[in-house]
Amino acid sequence: MSSAQNVQQSAAARYPKRKRAQVEYAEPEVDGEEYVDEDDSQDVVEFPQTKKHKSSFSRPLPKRKIFPFMELPAEIRNEIYRLCLTASVGIFLRSTTKKFRRTVCQVSEEDLIGNHSCDFFDHSRYSADNGSADDSIDADSSIADDETTEAAKAKEETKKPRPSEETTSLVPALLAVNKQMHYECRDLLYNNHFYLENPLALHSFLVDIGPRAASLLKDITLMQWSDGRGHKSYNHTCFTALMGATNLESFNTHGYLRSGASGKHVAIQMYRDSFPWLEAVGHERRKPDAAVDIFNIRCTGGYYGDFKEVDEFRAHLRKLLNSRMDRIRS
Repeated sequence: MSSAQNVQQSAAARYPKRKRAQVEYAEPEVDGEEYVDEDDSQDVVEFPQTKKHKSSFSRPLPKRKIFPFMELPAEIRNEIYRLCLTASVGIFLRSTTKKFRRTVCQVSEEDLIGNHSCDFFDHSRYSADNGSADDSIDADSSIADDETTEAAKAKEETKKPRPSEETTSLVPALLAVNKQMHYECRDLLYNNHFYLENPLALHSFLVDIGPRAASLLKDITLMQWSDGRGHKSYNHTCFTALMGATNLESFNTHGYLRSGASGKHVAIQMYRDSFPWLEAVGHERRKPDAAVDIFNIRCTGGYYGDFKEVDEFRAHLRKLLNSRMDRIRS
């Protein structure tokens, strides 16, 4: 025990206790009255305000050089939309595959219809070129007969439509900028005339845009039909995807043209493959055969010759659509 006491005494000698002034927490009384501090009053105590350090984030950000596009007049915006989203000769689409997904790609008019003999486009688009060519030939000029023949042949060549080799650059990404721009320019994009190479391209295109955008389509031309075993099923599938396009103004195709095919045979084949869309248009317009008015077979000089049974085709197609409605009502 003595050794432990010696250790405690040596530690106390080495580390002496700190001397502190005695603090009185009780308020002293002066002459029997309660002591009141002079600083203790009902007045509001004002504390010195510390200086606030300015944060680096409080600095105004530098102004970005963004053009105020939405502040432009509507007329100017519409003109910009027209330049970015319209193609004077139409939009030509071909089926392709990107990352294992079937879709479409835009090609030039020459690439899509250059090898087709069917007349799917309007000749009036080339009237300006034809006028310049006509002026180049002077009827009153004194030339030899052989030169006149060559000039006549050249004149006939200028009257033929010349497919363009250039692809119209479009900016469909404008529709994804904001809702206002989407509603302002969507009609301009989908009011173009769309040329699809085959039913596979038409099906892929409709799957990409969806039924809501399909309802805005106005003109579609189907260049050819699928005959192969692998893609023949798209002849019916593409019209199933077309059911949302009930506002079409024209649907052009060459139909199923075989050697000696009658209008009745073509109507039966077309009804068998396209009845989902035909009936959807009739239901929307409250007329069973309304789709016949916009269904056009435009082909001249194909491999099997001209299709001259258009009236028979339309009459029998109306009969098939109306008989379907009669069976539903009975």
